[in-house]
Amino acid sequence: MPPAPQRGVPRLYLIGLAAGCVLLVWLMKLPGLLLAGMLLTVVFVATRRDPGAAGREAAALTNSVRLSAEDIRDVLEAFEKFRTSQDADALADRTFNRPALADPDTSDPEIQRFHYQCHGARRFLNRIEARLADPDMTVRDLERLLAVTDRRAVELEESWLTARRAARRIGRRGRGLDRD
Repeated sequence: MPPAPQRGVPRLYLIGLAAGCVLLVWLMKLPGLLLAGMLLTVVFVATRRDPGAAGREAAALTNSVRLSAEDIRDVLEAFEKFRTSQDADALADRTFNRPALADPDTSDPEIQRFHYQCHGARRFLNRIEARLADPDMTVRDLERLLAVTDRRAVELEESWLTARRAARRIGRRGRGLDRD
């Protein structure tokens, strides 16, 4: 098991501070004692941390990551509804308006990009809970994961909208349903 990361003030700084305080007291006697006391008080207050602050920050970041992952799930669910719903509107949209969007072998690059991003988003969502459950996850790691999750959510949403527009533009021609 790797050593736990050191928190607070490094030991070398504390040794230097203690040596400086002893030197102040030795050289200046009473004024040195007062200065050393003030210096120690300032250092103590400045370095003292709320032990629960990191836990609260990690919990907030974890919640934010889950909310961003939910945005990804929403887009994937909208696409799944488009592909499989028996609702009359979805069926008409899939059949008459945007048949190319349901075709994974389409030649349109915007729709291909969306299908590729959907596949990556599903893999990402399958792994994200395991990452969040990792006990060695630091606040910095959570911040990075949040940035990646936010970026993926935005990119997938934009790709979904772009693919829908492209499929609408292609219309029935995308599946060879119109005969000229």
